[in-house]
Amino acid sequence: MKEKKNPVRDLFYPPGKLPLEDLTSLLSRYTQADPRLVVKPGIGRDACVLSFGDRYLVAKTDPVTFASDEIGWYAVQVNANDIASMGGIPRWFLAALLLPEGRTNLRMVEKIFDQISRACQDLGIVLCGGHTEITLAWSGRSWWDRCWGKRSRGCCRRRSEFCPAMKSFLPKGSLSREPP
Repeated sequence: MKEKKNPVRDLFYPPGKLPLEDLTSLLSRYTQADPRLVVKPGIGRDACVLSFGDRYLVAKTDPVTFASDEIGWYAVQVNANDIASMGGIPRWFLAALLLPEGRTNLRMVEKIFDQISRACQDLGIVLCGGHTEITLAWSGRSWWDRCWGKRSRGCCRRRSEFCPAMKSFLPKGSLSREPP
C-alpha cells in the first residue's frame, strides 16, 4: 500500500535534536518492554538501566559532533556524565569514530586516541573497543559512543533523583572541568 503524502511529515528538520512531540511519539511506538529494563527510553532519560540480579547496568550512547580540537576528551566526558546523572559509575567505553576522507591522517587519529585514553584514565573508565573508519558520509569528525556504568540496585532510577552514591564522584571528577 502506497503511503499518502503528508506536508507536515515531509518537512525537513533543522539541525539539532528532534522535536519532543515527534520523539515521544516514536519512542512510544517503536520501543519494546523487557523485564530487565528498569529505566526505559524517554524524554530526559539520558541512559537506560538494566537489571542483572543484585546490580544494575547503566548503558548510554551519544554522538559528539560539536567538538573539534578535543573531540576524544568530550566523547568520554559527555557519556560519563550521562551515566553519572543516572546514578551509575562510568566503567566501560566503546568508541565509534567516523573520520572524513582526505583530511584524516595518523597524527589526527593518534591525538584523538590520546584524548580518549587520558579522559578514561582520569575517570577510571576502560576503553574496551569500538569502531573507527574513514568515510564519505561525513564532512567533519563525529563520535558515536557507547558507555556503560554500574550501580547498586538500591540506587535512584531517574535523573531527577540524585543518587547518594554519586556525591563523591560528580564534584571532584573531570566532568565539571574544561578540557586539558
